[in-house]
Amino acid sequence: MSDKQISVRGVSIVRSVSPKLSIFGVILGISVLLTACSSSSTALPNAKTSQADISHAYSVLFDLSNPSVAPKIAVVQDGSSIKSSMAKELSSPLAKEASGATVNKVKILSASQCKAELLPNPCASVSYTITLPSLPTGNMTGLKGYAVYQSGKWLVSKQTICGLFSLASNGITLSGC
Repeated sequence: MSDKQISVRGVSIVRSVSPKLSIFGVILGISVLLTACSSSSTALPNAKTSQADISHAYSVLFDLSNPSVAPKIAVVQDGSSIKSSMAKELSSPLAKEASGATVNKVKILSASQCKAELLPNPCASVSYTITLPSLPTGNMTGLKGYAVYQSGKWLVSKQTICGLFSLASNGITLSGC
């Protein structure tokens, strides 16, 4: 046995500790720290509802019958940073012409795939269609976007909406993108 002095907030105590108990305590402390560091504070998305949740976010974003900016930026990753660009684009002739979007396919990506796309994990690739009645086909098909899971909900990735802004603005990067 050996004596060990422990000080906490200016209060010191002397305690007898066996060497075996000290080693056990150190190992236990390290394992607790490693467990705490490896656990994530972000809850994982529900695999069963992810497609519906992502479809909902895309539906809200592309519901152009409702010109209000607030619900749209609420379903976009870091939406508040693109508020002025969103307001500008919603008043464009192209936006006024669009009448919705349909999500065709959602694929949850691995952490390495999210990283390769410069997205936070978890993320998903999204294949979708925008309805534009003035086009000969009536749709912009084969569009690819992303969704990210943050604060317990799926959001349209900022990268996706900024790509559409750039397309609609002839390659100009808008504010917040």
